[in-house]
Amino acid sequence: DLDRLQALPETPASGRRESVTTPRRVLAAALPADLMAQLAPALERSDFDLNRVASYASARELARLISFDVLLVGYDDAENALALLDSVRELESESRDSRALVFAAPAALASAKRALEGRVEQVLSTAGGPVELQEAVLELLRERVRLSTRVLARLTVRIAEGASRFVCQTRDLSRSGMLAITDSRYPVGAAVQFVLNFPDGAEELAGDAEVVRHAAPPRDPVTGLGLRFLRFRPGDELRLAAFLARHGA
Repeated sequence: DLDRLQALPETPASGRRESVTTPRRVLAAALPADLMAQLAPALERSDFDLNRVASYASARELARLISFDVLLVGYDDAENALALLDSVRELESESRDSRALVFAAPAALASAKRALEGRVEQVLSTAGGPVELQEAVLELLRERVRLSTRVLARLTVRIAEGASRFVCQTRDLSRSGMLAITDSRYPVGAAVQFVLNFPDGAEELAGDAEVVRHAAPPRDPVTGLGLRFLRFRPGDELRLAAFLARHGA
């Protein structure tokens, strides 16, 4: 039930992503035909390499063999969805660092969000309009390039109980967010102020973020917090982009 599978170039041995001219790899799993029709204008572009499978079993097999940047998953039930994500996140899976967007029917949306909290980037209703759905997918794709590097991060997390400050390192870094290595746990949605200190001596970079997921072995290579950047100090977003470009991301 694999609609299309092209010969794909291997990820470089350095672990860095290839040039941004390389098509982003997208795996669409168990998505209804009408939903795929709505997403098609965003996905059927030369800079995206779209592969479709009809079942979770096929998605598990393919994602373990090929490194996909983004997974688009139709929600069946919590048990099957979690089993798919657990398999994809295992250390031997080629797609363990992929980002995931899940689509659920309106009646199952609330339960899907509860079951998958902290496990995927977003859970969307299949009843959303074409523009909304396409933009969610494109946002995930355009910010996928990450750099695996250790950057010193000073974090201030604000929750109802007050503020917590600590220093950690990043596991990976992109224009949209970072994975911070820490044993600390904070709820998804918690507000975070961050300051990054780069190893090449460049001026520190600061801004605001939010917790979007919890990372832990065996699904992830480290224990930590997945953070999504919300805003930067003036000029710092461009400086982050320049830093990533200098290091091949």
